[in-house]
Order: sequence, then C-alpha cells, then structure tokens
Amino acid sequence: MTFLEFMISFLALCGLVAILWFVCQFFRKLIANHALEAAEPEVPPPANPGLSESWFYELKMKELASRTNRDPLTNLYNKGYFMDRLAESLSEMKLHHSHLGLVFVDIDNFKQLNDTYGHPFGDTVLVEVARTMEKIGATYKQFDTCRYGGEELTLITRGLPAPDTEELAHHLCREVSELKFADQPHIRVTLSIGVYTVEFRPDGAHDHLEMMDFIELADKQLYLAKRSGKNRVCAQKQP
Repeated sequence: MTFLEFMISFLALCGLVAILWFVCQFFRKLIANHALEAAEPEVPPPANPGLSESWFYELKMKELASRTNRDPLTNLYNKGYFMDRLAESLSEMKLHHSHLGLVFVDIDNFKQLNDTYGHPFGDTVLVEVARTMEKIGATYKQFDTCRYGGEELTLITRGLPAPDTEELAHHLCREVSELKFADQPHIRVTLSIGVYTVEFRPDGAHDHLEMMDFIELADKQLYLAKRSGKNRVCAQKQP
C-alpha cells in the first residue's frame, strides 16, 4: 500500500468516527430532553379557556404570597401577616360593632425542653401545639392562628364574645396537656395563655383602642398567667 492510499484510508476512517460521534451526541441529547419533559409535571389548563395567558403567572404569585405569609415550621401565619390581619380585623370590628379577641399562647418551659431533649423535639412540640390550635380554632368562626415568635403563638378571633374566646383558650390548654409524644412519652406540655377581648359598640366607647393597645393588653394577661404559676388562662374583657 502506497503512502497516498494509506492517507486516504486513514482520513476515511477519521471521517467515519466523527460521524458516529455526532450521531451518538444527537441521540444522547434527544434522550435527555425526553427524560426532562417526562419529569416535569403537566400544568393543568385553566378551567375557563377564555382566561388570559397570565393565569399561570397569577396562580404562582398567589402560591408565593401564601408561602411568604406562612411560618415554615408550623405552617401557621407569620408575625408579618399577624400584624396586618390584626389591623384589618380591628377596623372591621369597629365598623360592624362586633367582638374582637386576641389570644397569646406561650409554651411553658420551652427552653428547658430544648436544652434537655434537643431542638428537634422542641420543633415537634411546636408543630403539635400549632396543629392543636388550628383544630380547635376551626370549630369557631373567623379566626387566624399565627406564630408570633419563638414559642409564642397567637389566635385572633372576630365576632366571638368574651366568654366563648376564654372557653376556646381553656379548651386549648386542656387539649395540649393531653398530647402524647412518641419520642418522649413521659413529657407533659402545658401552656400559659393571655386573652383580651372587646366589643365595639355603636356609641364608639372603645374606638380609641389601636392595634398596639390590643397586643399590650393581651401580653399583660399572658405575663400574669406565667407569673401565677403557668398552665393557666388569664383573661380580661373591656367593659
């Protein structure tokens, strides 16, 4: 075989290898794209075909807003939402001359639970107390459960008279004290709760109360519950 024939054969072989490489790359990308499409969840079409193309964007924005309003551990509303909702509720109840209640909940000896049994167990306690709050709150009309910060939780009631709001708080105390934890079955969790309620009347006697007044008055009742021995409800209603 002459040198020229050798070079021609070599170049032909290189060309064949190059073609095979490109074919392999093409099929690799094709298979990868198919796998990606199969993994992506299908976006459900709008119930109304006449909706604009912004339907999906608006839905995602609502989901995002809901997530940013929620505490990631307990799934209760967070403090930012609590402040906004309390301000709205205050204006609404003044307008409609109805009852507004604020319940402050504190888990007794929570720091000691964390230090003794670890933060994962403390998180479990928080989640279970939050679930109990939502379960009990759901039996009453118009309420919001929130995580105010740390082990302190809150519940806003609208249109619920003072005796019913106080009974809700006692019910919550009883339910939480009966919780059982698989990891620490001997642990009994208790709550200190402060309650403040007011009925806004047509004569406007209590319309001077502002949001921070509500927070301060409910917090005072919570402080009184803790100073009085914990595991109890202290309540005040505006006469």
